[in-house]
Amino acid sequence: MRREFLINIIYLLGLNLIIKPFYIFFIDREVQLRVGDADYELYFSLFSFCIIFQILTDLGIHLFSMNEVSAKREDFHAYFPNFLMLKGVLGILYFAVLFVGAYLIGYREPRAYNLILILGGYQLMLSFLLFFRSNITAIGFHRIDSLLSGVDKFILTFLLGYLLYFRPGLEMSIEYFVMAQLCSVSVATLIASVVLIPKMDKDKWKVDFNQMRKYLVAALPYALSVLLAAIYIRSDAVMLERLGGEGNQGAIYAYSYRYYDFLNMIGYLFAGILLPILSNMWSNQKDVKPLLNTSASLLFSIAITLSCSIIFHAQDIFHFLYPSKPTTTEYIYPTYALMLSFICVCGTYIYGTFLLTAKKLRELNKLYFAGFILNVGLNLYGIPKYGATGAAITTLITQFFILIVQFIWVYRMGLVKNELIQKLGLYVLVYSLTLYGIHLINLSSWMLSFILSCLIGGFISLVIGLISIRSMHSILSQKIN
Repeated sequence: MRREFLINIIYLLGLNLIIKPFYIFFIDREVQLRVGDADYELYFSLFSFCIIFQILTDLGIHLFSMNEVSAKREDFHAYFPNFLMLKGVLGILYFAVLFVGAYLIGYREPRAYNLILILGGYQLMLSFLLFFRSNITAIGFHRIDSLLSGVDKFILTFLLGYLLYFRPGLEMSIEYFVMAQLCSVSVATLIASVVLIPKMDKDKWKVDFNQMRKYLVAALPYALSVLLAAIYIRSDAVMLERLGGEGNQGAIYAYSYRYYDFLNMIGYLFAGILLPILSNMWSNQKDVKPLLNTSASLLFSIAITLSCSIIFHAQDIFHFLYPSKPTTTEYIYPTYALMLSFICVCGTYIYGTFLLTAKKLRELNKLYFAGFILNVGLNLYGIPKYGATGAAITTLITQFFILIVQFIWVYRMGLVKNELIQKLGLYVLVYSLTLYGIHLINLSSWMLSFILSCLIGGFISLVIGLISIRSMHSILSQKIN
């Protein structure tokens, strides 16, 4: 199982490290620069608002399906048609809540409602895409899912790349941007459905409303978990636009969030592959400790190396990407907090995914509710006073709190090696001193300094044993269980 995990992680990273970074830094960034901070702040806020309630299109069906079908793949034919019908009904509920919620928090302009309609459609189609992909993964077609993970961004990059770079007379607008998103995800969803549906046993295709109700009740704890997590992760953008006052604080936050979004792809891909494999191993009473520690070592080493390298070169990177913007503390400080927050998020991708697999939903929901209260409370205080920096610090505090609690739970279950803790501590110490040394050398090119920082970080992790080539090679040379 560890072999299958590592093969798919390498495959996924290789595919997505080509498409998604190009989209984030050459498409999304360019759109923000073209449309201006005010329009992009509105988009960023409404996009986050629609993500918060996206769970209503799913109500935990995605996670429940991936978890349960991974454990018992023969149930796929019974689950799929009922969940597909249920998601169609939930889509109607989703749009009703979106428009009512938007009205209640002060979005009254026709343009805001038009954007919500398109962005809501995007989230609904994305929900179907993720549902199809989760079933493809759950029944064991991991590499097909890996290919599908980049299709929507590839199509979107092609569409927007053409509009931005090959239509010089076109005045880019947020409306063009969101319509391109909706079109790309719709095509990707169609492709995923064409891949998955032929694998269905048509003789077992039966919609059972009693079963739908049963599945819905079973999936609700997953839904609550996702909703609470979405609120404490995404509410900052909405609150910045509503409470940030003048200065387009939401747009300033978006500049730094772009780095976070880029790096977060790595953790998200890990979790997407880790969940079905852990679920299958746990249900078959196999030892998950080696896989947990292997994935934690790899992901933490990547996260610490990249995050710390960006922190040490934050001003140079910001000036390179946004030459017309000032490199003042107002623009740079959010980067520091969000990069440290990313390290915490990577830990939750590992330990939170396992706790979900282990059916610790009650504990997770209590933790996420506490994270929601903490996040909203700190944002109500920090955003009016400190703007984007206050929101970023709040994100860091919340994510650190979530990680520490999850780590303690998994450690008490005896699934964390003490050796991992020691190696991580040593790595942070040695790598921090190394970065400080590189800073003192003051190389003529910040790009050279950044690349050197990343390479040295990888080398240190190998020397310390945080990443073991021998261990990874032995895993890759094993047969798939």
